Amino acid sequence: MDILKTEKVCFDIHNIRLCNDISITVKKGAFTGIIGPNGSGKSTFLKQVYGVLKPTSGVIFLHGEDISGLSNRKRAENMGVLAQENFTEFPFNVEEVTAMGRSMYHTLFQGENDTDRAIVSAVLQQVNMEDKRKQCYATLSGGEKQRVLLVYINARQYKIVKHEYLKGNLYRQVFVGFDSNSSVAVFESLDCIGIINCKNYELHFLDEDAPIVNVGDDVEKGLLSILTQKNDKCRLIVMEKPFIKIASTNFISKDSFLLQDRNKLFLGTSNKISAIEILN
Repeated sequence: MDILKTEKVCFDIHNIRLCNDISITVKKGAFTGIIGPNGSGKSTFLKQVYGVLKPTSGVIFLHGEDISGLSNRKRAENMGVLAQENFTEFPFNVEEVTAMGRSMYHTLFQGENDTDRAIVSAVLQQVNMEDKRKQCYATLSGGEKQRVLLVYINARQYKIVKHEYLKGNLYRQVFVGFDSNSSVAVFESLDCIGIINCKNYELHFLDEDAPIVNVGDDVEKGLLSILTQKNDKCRLIVMEKPFIKIASTNFISKDSFLLQDRNKLFLGTSNKISAIEILN
């Protein structure tokens, strides 16, 4: 799947062409480098990709959508930017800076909720910054600041909303989550959840009509976990890839989230985080 695609992107300023017919494709899970001498237009091109500059001509697609038609909020939900150097000295601690990554999910005067706090805690643990959560951001080393800004981006919990294999009744924006090696996609349909084998396009449907919150997986053991929530009714489903359901449980919670580390699930509710180990 193409996460990012540009077609003949050009940028002119004062009749001087800084970027000329740049076409690239970035696949899901890929690390793509853009190299060139100073002044060759690398930063100018990237600023067009994340919306600071508008191309003079050409088109930029994010998950198959022309970014010129995306709102700033929608762009922020799907794209994060981590600069090589950041000179902003936030007057906040590590936990507060990380929590800012959740801001696009709330209205102007809406505060953070238990789900936000649980996700912030989880992503800080992922980069070993949990013990510095109350430390002032400005007092961190350069490397530590980079890690905080990285989890600030990760706290957004990106959703992919388009996939080339999905057809038929899926003309609305839906959640699509992929396993770690992009071999299986899980997506919302109108009244069920679909699972597709991305290698042979075999399709299977689960009789579940609630929106998907998160998807996790264990590549080594072939496990796939799906968390859904409709109003306060939550459901955790565990499957052996690609289509065999081995366990499920229902619970009531205003908020929920799921993170998976191999065969261990971290299930968050409004008032606690539970660790669940899958034995097989």
